[in-house]
Amino acid sequence: TLHGQTQVIEMPVTLMGEGEDPWGNYRAGFEGSTMLTLGDFGINMSDFPEVMHEVELYVTFEGIRQ
Repeated sequence: TLHGQTQVIEMPVTLMGEGEDPWGNYRAGFEGSTMLTLGDFGINMSDFPEVMHEVELYVTFEGIRQ
């Protein structure tokens, strides 16, 4: 959800590493990015031509096997 509008996005992710941590848990880390067009979320930047109309969303996350 951005600017009050919810959209489904797809983001390719890359496995950055995985393995057992010092406490005996199994962890995996990922990162990914995608471009978002602000107009798709109702954000109109036409009054500000010097401002980008797209932004890159970059995420990193880690999961622990339960």
